[in-house]
Amino acid sequence: MLADGHILLRPGIKQLIPDAGAGSIQLAIATNTSPENIAALLEVGLGKDWQSYSLRHRIWSHCAAQKPPLDMYYCALNDLGFAPDDCIARSGLAAGIKTYITVNHYTRNKDFSEVAAVFGNLGDLDALYKAAGLPLAR
Repeated sequence: MLADGHILLRPGIKQLIPDAGAGSIQLAIATNTSPENIAALLEVGLGKDWQSYSLRHRIWSHCAAQKPPLDMYYCALNDLGFAPDDCIARSGLAAGIKTYITVNHYTRNKDFSEVAAVFGNLGDLDALYKAAGLPLAR
């Protein structure tokens, strides 16, 4: 499905990555999927030169023992040398990370009252940058 273009990056992500790099903001993908799946998704979404982006994409799957994968976030924070207060995440609330949610048809009716902000998608990156206090603008 990925190779045939049926699995795409979420709206806004393709622009978020170079914006963050230009703003000297480090990005990391903390996931429990395989390195091959992440590499394939990034290649389809960003092009064959996706590794030219300053994007940390280590896979912390060895840490993920539960859902949400708290151990994975703790491993990522430790490996990257960041405290939870230094970060924002798409789904790291339980790990103490300021969290921003993008909803989909599975999650649109869930209670996200404890997160910093909820977005339908990241098509309007300036809204995310403003809400998160990121020094980025397009």
